[in-house]
Amino acid sequence: MIGLYNNSGELIREFTKQEEQVYKALYKWADRLNKWEYSQQFKRNKRKRLKQFTPNGTSLLLIDNMNRIAKDLTPEEAMSILHTVEVRTQLNLCMEAGF
Repeated sequence: MIGLYNNSGELIREFTKQEEQVYKALYKWADRLNKWEYSQQFKRNKRKRLKQFTPNGTSLLLIDNMNRIAKDLTPEEAMSILHTVEVRTQLNLCMEAGF
């Protein structure tokens, strides 16, 4: 179970089942987008090891929503980002590439 902790590591509250499902779904998509982004940067670098990796911008939006679930977003609001045109486009490109 996922929980919300304070700075000293004490449990404030546990996520509800719905919050946990949304958190895991956003994490899964952010991970897939970053794997796809890594492969794109690797190809642009002529298949040489990357000195620096820049995360996918859309994945950063998803991660921001993951962090905000316990603070000020409802699960529905957090998931709504997946239905915006910009995010949907990135997710489709990622899926087409096999990630």
